[in-house]
Amino acid sequence: MITYMKFKSSSSSSSSSHSLVFFLSLSNFMLTANNVVNALYSHYYPISEDDNRDHVDTQDVCIVIASVAQFTAISSSSWNFMISVHLLRSFTQKDKTQILEWPYHIYVWGISFLNIGVLLFLKGFGRTIDGCWIIVSALANIFWLSFIIFYIASCIVILIVIHTKLKKTKPTIMYSDVLQKREHNFRMQMIKYTVIFIVVWCIPILTRILFSLHLQSTILLRINATCISFQALANSIVWATSPQFLDYFKTSASRHRRMGMPPDEHDQLLIHNSGRVVPVP
Repeated sequence: MITYMKFKSSSSSSSSSHSLVFFLSLSNFMLTANNVVNALYSHYYPISEDDNRDHVDTQDVCIVIASVAQFTAISSSSWNFMISVHLLRSFTQKDKTQILEWPYHIYVWGISFLNIGVLLFLKGFGRTIDGCWIIVSALANIFWLSFIIFYIASCIVILIVIHTKLKKTKPTIMYSDVLQKREHNFRMQMIKYTVIFIVVWCIPILTRILFSLHLQSTILLRINATCISFQALANSIVWATSPQFLDYFKTSASRHRRMGMPPDEHDQLLIHNSGRVVPVP
């Protein structure tokens, strides 16, 4: 998130696309931080052995922790869904400059708050095997699972459509090879984020389904506890190894080395290193 703020002020390429990754990282960070708070709360305020591990907890602290966990979980998965939608639009929409970012924000934050409202109305938050979150046996659990399953299924369909389009797409000569390479790198980066989301979020879905069938697995539960953190780590690796991000550092290094260069030569060097698109005459 910190490196993105520097990258945003110095790069003109795919700024809208990269901002989606920033908000995805922000959601993952909040979800991971909330998981730490959830674990500490469960440690210092454990459920007694005589209590049911899956029941409504009327403690305000537990309800707040569960609400934040659900909000960040839905916002994280929704940003992944928006990334896949944005990726599809980059293939189907000819004028890339008309792809606006604000509808994504309205959808993600709106659906996240709506989700919290519905679950509070259903009284679906409580103490579970996952800590303070959605009660496994409640209707709220089915409501949450339907969201995530829809997102994963939609992302898989989008990837299939994109794969089909890539087979049919012929190289264009409208722009230089720099544009074609940059656009390819950007699309591959977005595809990686989508694949990571599909793989990682299958684990919480499987865990919840098994718990709903009263089939508990300690190993699967431990994997489930770290899967969101793993997604954040995997996304960070994809971001840090992306050509656009690496080019930014090359440009910054060149700027410091070429401070004495005449303005025209300096600007040409920055354009070359940043991979800025220049139409072929």
